[in-house]
Amino acid sequence: MYEQELKLTAANAEVLTAVLNSDTIQRYSLTPTPQPQRFLANYYDTKDRTLEKDQCSLRARREGRKFRAAFKLPGRITDGMSQRQEYECDIDGWLKNAGELPDGELKSLVLNHIEEIEKLLTIVTVDMQRQIVNLEVDGTKIELVTDQGSIKGNDREVEICEVELEFKSGEINIIKEIGDNLKAKYELNPSLSTKHKIGLELWKSR
Repeated sequence: MYEQELKLTAANAEVLTAVLNSDTIQRYSLTPTPQPQRFLANYYDTKDRTLEKDQCSLRARREGRKFRAAFKLPGRITDGMSQRQEYECDIDGWLKNAGELPDGELKSLVLNHIEEIEKLLTIVTVDMQRQIVNLEVDGTKIELVTDQGSIKGNDREVEICEVELEFKSGEINIIKEIGDNLKAKYELNPSLSTKHKIGLELWKSR
């Protein structure tokens, strides 16, 4: 799957609430009352940081009672717009090695980088409260996400407040238009990095 999303950093949690209640979002919302959900994610790598060197990321995330893995190939962020290949699948729980991944495309891609039995270490942890709103604008479908929580790496921690507009189908330029509208009204700035990379920077800041 080719993931395209606009990532905006919010000044504080009040901005996230204002965005969700804004006329811009309410006008196109298919989800009138989003419910907060806790998402806990571990990003893995080997002892030699093979995935980091290859500019990839492997994540396991607990979403309620379910676990889901994601593997992302190298990508880029330009003015907050993130573009990269992402593969996802359901898993049974936290990972100890790549061999625990179910057979399929995601596992095959991971094994292009690391050995099946090689031990996986948790490098970055993201703990957040997420609210999800599905939008439809003139036939274009977008998933709006607000995240509030923390990113941890190397016993260091930073707080995060973020708005994401993920393109699902239709016209990609609609995301930029909504993002520009929100930035004009609220304390939002284009995100310069992913949550994973922010966590990796915590290792380098000591």
